[in-house]
Amino acid sequence: MNAATTAHPRFRARHRTVNRTLEAQRWRRWWVAAGPLVFACVVLGVARTNVVDVDQINVAGVAQLDPEVVRTVSGITLGTQQVDLDLDAAVARVRALPWVASATVTRNWPSAVDITVVERLPLGVVPAAEGGYLLVDLSGHAIEARPDPAAWPVIDMATPVTAGPGEVVELAVPALAAIDAMPFDLEPWTEGFSIDDRGAIVVQLVQGPTANLGDERDLVAKFVSLATVLTRVETQCLASIDISVADSPVVKRDC
Repeated sequence: MNAATTAHPRFRARHRTVNRTLEAQRWRRWWVAAGPLVFACVVLGVARTNVVDVDQINVAGVAQLDPEVVRTVSGITLGTQQVDLDLDAAVARVRALPWVASATVTRNWPSAVDITVVERLPLGVVPAAEGGYLLVDLSGHAIEARPDPAAWPVIDMATPVTAGPGEVVELAVPALAAIDAMPFDLEPWTEGFSIDDRGAIVVQLVQGPTANLGDERDLVAKFVSLATVLTRVETQCLASIDISVADSPVVKRDC
């Protein structure tokens, strides 16, 4: 054997170690470059199986609405792949329900969808031009049609209301603000509300008199003034109370 061409065993071992190190480095570089792509392919493959399709649609936050109606309106069907869901479109469809103030739709991996609804808070009713009443919230948004007012405060309008559920009764908003601001201790004195032809808020009091609140400014102060008049002034023959200026009530009598 020629000593000039024969490597020492220690050099051969060193050479093998270097080769293994270089091979390991090549594999690490390959995984760094290709790993995310491989992972994405695996995830996409799983996402296209029935492991992550929609098996359950959960509805929360409903008291007046039927959860099944919310599920149907969302447009999400069982068996749909989670990755194919258009959550924004589902939210828009649910929010279009007259009872819905806001809604969210989220994926609940691996196989459920959560729909959370905030319902509108009814505040009063307005007579509808075609008969019956419309239940409305503080913003004047019409929630539903009703055959009678039930226990809700009635807002009589100078102009017939032609809006339907899902639309806004703008002219009723000042009176709705008054209903929202009125203290509980004045409720026994109150029979209803109206908006006159000048746009002023009028409170119909029990036994006939009215209270003119003017516009929706300073409503809290106006109700304090009204309570003071009703509890400290002789109410016999009382025809009207003008509290459009809160600190200067004007009382009129009809006898």
